Amino acid sequence: MIPPAEDRWPVVGSRGPTLSPWWPTILVVAPPCWLFVFLVEITNMEAWRVASSEIQIAPPATHAVQFLLLLPLLLLACRAAAALWEHTDVWLLRIGGQVLVGVAFAALARPALVTAAAVMHQGDIVEAVAASMLSPSRESLAIWVASAAAMALNYAACLGIVAGVKTYRDLESERVARADVEREAVQARLQALTNQLNPHFLFNVLNTIVSLIGSQPRLAQTLVTRFAELLRRILNEGATRFVPLARELELAEQYLEIQQMRFPSRLRHSVVVDEPARAALVPALVLQPLIENAVIHGLRASEAQVQVEVRARIAAHALEITVVNQGSVVPPGVSGPTPGVGLRNVGERLRTLFGDDASVVLAMPEPGRYVAIVHLPVLADGLAQTERAA
Repeated sequence: MIPPAEDRWPVVGSRGPTLSPWWPTILVVAPPCWLFVFLVEITNMEAWRVASSEIQIAPPATHAVQFLLLLPLLLLACRAAAALWEHTDVWLLRIGGQVLVGVAFAALARPALVTAAAVMHQGDIVEAVAASMLSPSRESLAIWVASAAAMALNYAACLGIVAGVKTYRDLESERVARADVEREAVQARLQALTNQLNPHFLFNVLNTIVSLIGSQPRLAQTLVTRFAELLRRILNEGATRFVPLARELELAEQYLEIQQMRFPSRLRHSVVVDEPARAALVPALVLQPLIENAVIHGLRASEAQVQVEVRARIAAHALEITVVNQGSVVPPGVSGPTPGVGLRNVGERLRTLFGDDASVVLAMPEPGRYVAIVHLPVLADGLAQTERAA
């Protein structure tokens, strides 16, 4: 249910009400419309003047004064019509009020013409128009009705254009406000997902350091130093939505080096990335959970050596990142990989950012070989804004 106009305030920013006020639109749109109507009327009158010399028609200058006198009344009539529409819920009263405003404005057309002729010192025009206004003859009444009907149509055309422009501006304002709300919602959702990732990763590294303090204090000290550097980079990346893949790879290599210091004989890693892929932008911390998953689960599965491979390339207008865990022992009864919290989070982040244009695929092409493949659009040249409406 749509709330009343006075209750519809934007959630984002400080722009004030979503619905724009009427007066700015009326003042900007109505005068050009009225000028166009005047030009059309003058063209028609001049055509009648040429076609029949018997018809007495006021000169263009007199009609120009008439339309100038009617312009303030047109502005007031448009605002009165808008007020009737906004503050009246009964349709019969709405429509009846619009008709009354239009008739009242149209009825002023002839008096405005008399006033204009008087201003221009055209006594013959004043007498002729005044006589037709006061005469009870059918011909005079017909002229009065025709003049009022023409002016009513002119007023209706201007009011329709003003209302159309006002409606378009309100819809555009509401669209922008909703887009801002959706954008902030997406950013909040991404931040929540990132906040889920960081503790998951950091706790694992801390557990690694704790396990070495008693048995290998020097190695633990070195790991603390490396971990501090890693933590600083993670905090910096967490404030950024998109980073070059090269920076993600540096972070991943720091993590792999820390783990390899703990398991020097059990862990090997390699990174093979095409140069064009290094410049592509990726969501910050999107690669880390994949590598962490490969290392942790690979080392847990067996005492054998685990080989972690990271590959990236641009293929078919998409960035493809592959993380391979080679050497794990497949538990009995397991037919395929099961995504953990980190991998599910990566998939959710990519869906939030790119929709169906990105994906995370987990596979076990052969026993002991786990593969995670990420596809996402190629973002380069520093374009770190990818908004989907949305």
